[in-house]
Order: sequence, then structure tokens, then C-alpha cells
Amino acid sequence: MALRQTTAGDRFLLTLNEIVLILLALLMLYPLVNTLAISLSSGVAADAGRVTIWPIDFQLDGWLYVAGDRSLHRSFLNSVYVTVLGTASSLVFTAIFAYPLSKSYFKLRRVLSLLVVFTMIFRYPLIPYFLALRSYGFMNNIHVLIFAHLLTAYNLIIMRTFFQNLPAELEESAVIDGANHLQILVRIFVPLSKPVFATLGLFFAVSYWNLFLHPLLFLTDSNLLPIQVRLRQFIARSASIESSTDAVASDADLNRRTIEAAVVIFGTLPILMIYPFLQKHFVKGALLGSIKG
Repeated sequence: MALRQTTAGDRFLLTLNEIVLILLALLMLYPLVNTLAISLSSGVAADAGRVTIWPIDFQLDGWLYVAGDRSLHRSFLNSVYVTVLGTASSLVFTAIFAYPLSKSYFKLRRVLSLLVVFTMIFRYPLIPYFLALRSYGFMNNIHVLIFAHLLTAYNLIIMRTFFQNLPAELEESAVIDGANHLQILVRIFVPLSKPVFATLGLFFAVSYWNLFLHPLLFLTDSNLLPIQVRLRQFIARSASIESSTDAVASDADLNRRTIEAAVVIFGTLPILMIYPFLQKHFVKGALLGSIKG
């Protein structure tokens, strides 16, 4: 069947869509660029509201102040540890759980799928949840941040649907060659699932990096706090910098706004650095994992 020729109206709509998308992209990018510019500007310019997308009276005092806070560095490493180990563990557990759920011959498929959907609709009661994890010895244990987020229903459903879209003939051929289910998963399904693994890996990484509630509930040792909780404490503490008598804080170019901006960029930069490497898989993995063929 011949394709319909593009009309002037179609071209107009495509152009209009492109303009709207570009404007939306710029609108969403502006807060990040503005925050970065403030972190590199003088305190006087930041307080006067003169900074937009370009630093005014360029200086690095805010970043130097952030770089000198060892507790911030320790929390950064805590978050890196939780994010890397948690993302890898979550992908492994999600793949192991999604594989049988994608098979029509698995007898418990419907029951387990219903339980997965149930967790999406009904949230756990917070107090019993806290008492249960505390009874397991997770109080002041950084691994509670990983254990509590190993599986999420949404990501599990995406990977299950992706596995369902893979040709059944691949599994049948492997069974004929004597492969068991673990070998099929590791040697066939995983290599063919790089797009969905990249997509879910980004989802999990962002989730682990932004953990805030669980550290507040289970971690009282300040040495175990992740970056987001520490950033909140840092920003709250920076409110007293302008009135501080400390020699470093008395610098006119070092004020609350520049420090807060530097802290926000510091806490956001790792995720921004990871995304470009996964971008080529992101859309493909999301679409293939959400549409059943």
C-alpha cells in the first residue's frame, strides 16, 4: 500500500510540534542551567537576582566550601555504594522474577502477577513496615536502603513484558540442545535484553540515588547517611553562614544562595553524567517493555 504524501498541513503540524518540544525542553533545562550559573556567580549578583543562564562575577568560592565538607564526601560515597550495588542487585532479582512470570506454562504465574499488581495499588502500613525491618536487624544498616528496594512492581512488569516479546523459538531451540532455565535466562534472554536492562538500570539508579525517607527511618549514624539527606542538612546549615564569624564564611562572595546552588548541582551531577550513555537504549527499552506484541 502506497504511503500518503505529506501535505502542507502535515508539514505545518510537524514544524509546530518541533517548536513546542524545543520550547518545553528549554523550559525544563532552564532551572538546571540557572542553578549552575548561580553556583559560579558572586553572592552579590545571586542575591540581586541578576543571574540567569550565565555566571556573573565568576567565582568558585561556593564550590570550594562544598569541596571542604568531608561529611558531604562520605555521604556521596555512601550513595555511590548503594546506587551501584542496589542497581545491580535489583536488575538481577527483577530478571530472575520476570522470567518465570513471562512463561504461560508457569502454574503460579497468575497468582504472582496478581500479587505484584496488588503492591502497586495498596501501600504497606508504615509503622508495621518499620517494626518488621527493624526486627530483621536493619536498624543503622546501610543495606536496608538496598533490601527495601530490590523489586518494584512497575519495573518488574516492564521486564516481564519484554521477555514475553522475545521469540519462543529461541527457548525451544535451547531446550532441545539441553539448556536449563537458568542457562536460557543468562545466555539468551539477558544478552537480548540490553535495551530494557539499560532503561530499568536508569530507573533503579535514580531511585537509589534519591532515597530520602528510608535513611530518615532507619539510619541514625551520621556516617551512614546518603547524599540526599546530607544535602538537606547542608542546605539547612548554610542558612547561618551569612551571619557566621568564621573567617571562611565571612567572605562577601560566599553566601547561602551560591552554596545551596553548588550543593544541588553536586547532588545531581552523577545522574546527569550517566544518562547520555544510556540514552540510545532508553526509548527503545521503555517501548518494547510496555507494549505486548
